[in-house]
Amino acid sequence: MKFDAKFPDAHPGIPPIPNVVKSLYEHQERPCRVCEEPTRWFHRELIIHVCSEECINKFLQQN
Repeated sequence: MKFDAKFPDAHPGIPPIPNVVKSLYEHQERPCRVCEEPTRWFHRELIIHVCSEECINKFLQQN
């Protein structure tokens, strides 16, 4: 499920669930590192833009 659908009330720079969700919503839209769809979500530990948990898992499997 895309982070936009999972966290529709997210605010830029504030984790939607502190200490659980490692991604932050940002002002600027960039391509997801995995599927290349535009996203405003940035993974703080992997230092990549990702749009969903599925893309995070796929990225981790590939690397």
